[in-house]
Amino acid sequence: MKKVNPINSEIENHSNGLEDNLEDISEISGDLEHSLLKESENEMVKKLQEKADYNYDLYLRSQAELENIKKRFLRDKEDFIKFANERLVKELLIVLDNLDMAIECSLAADCPESFREGIQLIKKKLVSILEKSGLEVIEAKGKVFDPNFHEAVAEKQNDQEPPGTIFEEYQKGYCLNGRILRASKVVVNKN
Repeated sequence: MKKVNPINSEIENHSNGLEDNLEDISEISGDLEHSLLKESENEMVKKLQEKADYNYDLYLRSQAELENIKKRFLRDKEDFIKFANERLVKELLIVLDNLDMAIECSLAADCPESFREGIQLIKKKLVSILEKSGLEVIEAKGKVFDPNFHEAVAEKQNDQEPPGTIFEEYQKGYCLNGRILRASKVVVNKN
């Protein structure tokens, strides 16, 4: 028979107990590590979701801004096309005024009827071309004075007209596609 050393036996008992404790510690450590990983994963998912939400919001805002830029560009392009010939039309208004004066003079002077008709036809053709470009005459005579469309050059008393009414026009006013090129120069009835 084998002789058992009590010290060895006690060491063996402690050793078995330590192994059991190590296994318990290992399980607890694994559970703890697993739960820490789970918490860390949840935090990462939460942070990533916040970042994704921020980026999506930024994307939506960028898309909206891009749409606004496109609309602004189209509006500016349309305005440029509408008013590209504004300077030329302003210059042609002087010619139109001169044709009006020529017609008035031909009525007062001894001019042949064919000459007067020729001037009127030229004026009519010029007005037609300008109207196709968007030119509109500002109506003034008999209208109430509006400083947005009329420029008062004089004020006179006229008992036949209500106060503030335009009863004489010195120079016609014109709009090009809704924008005033030249205000009508008028005489307004005194109040």
